[in-house]
Amino acid sequence: MSREEILYHWPERTSRPGKVTLWRWLDRLNREGQVLCDGEGSKRDPHRYCLPGMEMKWQERMIERLNKQFNLTPERK
Repeated sequence: MSREEILYHWPERTSRPGKVTLWRWLDRLNREGQVLCDGEGSKRDPHRYCLPGMEMKWQERMIERLNKQFNLTPERK
């Protein structure tokens, strides 16, 4: 998710950090390897953040949805 998406989805029951504070937190977490960052950081290609290991899980979910949508059965090994 981009920083804007993270702020948008921030839980209502907790205080939302400011944009600069969130950027600093994400930058530090990225340097420590606790979050991954992709994108150039421009308006057209904003930084997108995710937790390590989650990208494989999300890809698997996407493949499952596509298989269901197009009535495909995955190949078995």
